[in-house]
This record gives sequence, C-alpha cells and structure tokens, in this order.
Amino acid sequence: MDFRKKDFIEYTEKSSPANCLAFILLGIVAQNLLIKVFVMLAGIGNDESKMLYSMPIQLFSTLGMIVVLIIYCRKVEKRSIRGTGVECNAKSGLGYIKGLIIGMIMFSACMIIAYLTHSAIYVGKHYKGHETYLLIMFVGFLIQGMSEEIMVRGTLMPTIASKKGILKAIIMSSLFFAILHLGNNGITLLAFINLTLFGIFAALYYYHEGSLFGIGAFHGMWNFVQGNLYGLSVSGINSGASILKFLMSAKSSRKIITGGIFGIEGSIECTIVMCIGIAYLFVKERHNLISDVK
Repeated sequence: MDFRKKDFIEYTEKSSPANCLAFILLGIVAQNLLIKVFVMLAGIGNDESKMLYSMPIQLFSTLGMIVVLIIYCRKVEKRSIRGTGVECNAKSGLGYIKGLIIGMIMFSACMIIAYLTHSAIYVGKHYKGHETYLLIMFVGFLIQGMSEEIMVRGTLMPTIASKKGILKAIIMSSLFFAILHLGNNGITLLAFINLTLFGIFAALYYYHEGSLFGIGAFHGMWNFVQGNLYGLSVSGINSGASILKFLMSAKSSRKIITGGIFGIEGSIECTIVMCIGIAYLFVKERHNLISDVK
C-alpha cells in the first residue's frame, strides 16, 4: 500500500491502542493453546527423543498470533487486505525474496566482523542427520518472523501512528518489541538497545516497502541464519542443530563483540549493522517521514 499519512490514518481510525493490545494478548493465548495442541499431536510428553522438536512447535504456534491479528485488522479496524500489509501479488512475492536475501546478508555482516576480530571461532559443519529438522526450522522461523512483524509493525505501529504520528509510532512500537524480549536469557542493556534498533529498522523497512512480506522474510531469515546456519543463540535461545557451527569467545573482555549468552544480537557489531540499515532507509524516506510529521 501507499504507506503515507492519508492512507495510514484511514486504515486505523476505527481502532485504539487499548483494543490493539487486548488482541495481542489474545494472540498470545491462541499461540499457547496451539503449543498444547501441537505437543499433544506430536506425542512429545516426557519422551526425550522428541524434545528436539519443542523449538519448532513454539515457532509454528505463532500461527495463532497471525490469525488473531489478521481477524482484528479486518473485523475491528475494518482494514482491507491491502491495508493489513499482507496483500499477495507479484510485487510482494519479489519483496519476500529480497527480504530473505537482505536478512542473510545483514546478519552475515555481523558474523564477519565477529570472525575478523577473532571473537567467533569456526568449528565445522554440523548438519549431517539433521536435514529434516533444519528444513522445519527454516519454515518455522519464517512463520515466527512474520507473526512478530504482523503484531508490531502491521498492527500496533499503524494504530499508534493514527493517534500520535508516524515517528512516535516507530519509536514506541520498537520499544514494545524490545520489551517483549526482556525475559530472554542473557539480556543486557546493549541487547535491549539493539532490539530497539532492529524494531526501528523493521518499521522503516515496512514504511519503505509498503508490505509486511519483505520485512517478515527478513526477520525470519535473520533468525534462521543466526541459529541454524551459524549455530548461535537467537536472542538468548538455542535453536538446536545448525548447518555450520561457530563458537563465540568466552572472554569477558570480548562480551561487547560476542553478545555473551544472549548472542550476537547483544553485540556492538549488531549495533553497527542496524545503524547503517536505519541510516540508509531514513535517507531514502526522509522527505516522506518529514511530510507525515507535518
């Protein structure tokens, strides 16, 4: 959609931040219910041989959030499919592919910095016997990435923007995104800052593209590459088997580069990469952003 002030407010004038947050909570409930259903169907229980699939189940359960929030946008806010940011067409398909590529490149840039500073040590290949699991994780992360983008950038950000304006909406929704991760293992101040920067980047990406498909693909690929290509923690969470395996330096003096337990998203290289991405998108959209403020 043409994500400028006129259309932006038109799609959200019938909603309120309170209603939006209420449906986000409902989405979390639906997500947790799906986890129980998937666990039951998979017959995991206390079977340790099947515990490997607990992470994919959590990823696929985010379908609950997607369904609840699309219903909210369509039935409560009365948005069109185009207005929800998930209209399917050739342009959104190309945007999805571009998002996958950019997500891989940007996270790999973080990894290259860590490797060149000797903070990341290559151990070797790690995928044999886990091909099916890796494929499942790839699809799962794409679903999970899209669910978070629909929740924060597709639902919450436009709702706030209709009341507070686009710049405040970008900042507030990005802080909300970072707050969602406060319970993750190993969270630090730098990690929180980087999560906020990721949110700002994602918001500008959506603003620039006018579709959630691109940033949804970016988000999913960013997480998959991090956890299942390079074998690192994803926001403090171990995602299991990976194609390659890197170990981060355990030296406390390198924590600013390694991100510690939280992973590379809590590192200074992530800060650098996100700031470059934000600067690029802001320069591309500065006239429209300024116009929207006015």
